[in-house]
Amino acid sequence: VFSAAGFYPVTPGSTIYAIGTPLFPEVRFKLENGNSFVVKARGVSDRNFYVQSATLNGKPYAKSYVEHSDVVNGGELVFDMGPQPNRLWGRGFGNEPVAEIAGSQIIPVPVVTGTRTFRGQSRVGVQNLAPSSAVYYTTDGSEPTVNSTRFLRPFAINRDTTVKARAIDRSGKQSAVVTAAFHRIPHDWKITLASSYSSQYPAGGDSTLIDGIRGTMNWSGGAWQGYWEKDLEAVVDLGKVQSVSKVGAGFLQDIGSWIWFPRRVEIELSVDGKSFTPVAAITHDQRDTTIVNFAQTITPQNARYIRLRAVNSGKNTWIFADEILIN
Repeated sequence: VFSAAGFYPVTPGSTIYAIGTPLFPEVRFKLENGNSFVVKARGVSDRNFYVQSATLNGKPYAKSYVEHSDVVNGGELVFDMGPQPNRLWGRGFGNEPVAEIAGSQIIPVPVVTGTRTFRGQSRVGVQNLAPSSAVYYTTDGSEPTVNSTRFLRPFAINRDTTVKARAIDRSGKQSAVVTAAFHRIPHDWKITLASSYSSQYPAGGDSTLIDGIRGTMNWSGGAWQGYWEKDLEAVVDLGKVQSVSKVGAGFLQDIGSWIWFPRRVEIELSVDGKSFTPVAAITHDQRDTTIVNFAQTITPQNARYIRLRAVNSGKNTWIFADEILIN
């Protein structure tokens, strides 16, 4: 609508509308404050689509933009149109729209790099996007200042760690704080997926369901692994025979987004990975949008392999899982 009227808010939030080419002989805006702003294009046609000159409220208008205040105050903007551009109209200092940041320059936020989940040990780096500044970071949850550790080279972590970093220049100007959480997987379990997850919702990849990261109600947040129109089937290898007392998995339901809880979750245990014994069949009648752990306490028994099957609710439905739960 703006463009067809002959001007357009090229920079959202700016008070300037750049003048373009009106399509209609007249466009009338009825404003909220009761005023009316009229745009007329004399002689506009398929041939005459260049502005030759303009008047605003009867006075010559040489600017190639319109101020927001001129529009809301009401009035009449009249263009004379022609078949060739008038290369002198709308040019020169003060007549051309300017977009600039006149205040203090923004210090860009640094980027924390590293593997979100890891086993044993991992290395964390920080990319400084403001070469004239220095980056300071903390790993104890506190806000970084010039008295914090200055980042010079990647550093090692071997536990759950929250890294906070900010860039600060010589004059004391500083960026916002960036926060990155790293999770150390406390076990050496392995998982084999018998069903493939969707490339749209892979979460952290093949090890997502045993990485210890739980999802939130934001199903697009990257922690949920999605299975479309299929069952979720997986086998977890604990690495050695252990006593297992509780089994299950976490799921999300948001029916409006076609994400349903499984009809049931079946769990079997095995010592050798060949002969499996059913130990649980868990169902849920919850219809709300929520997160539920389909988990069940069982009589403790020895097992190395846990096979889980989450049965899909039907056609055109997702299963969203975040973690297989084993005690």
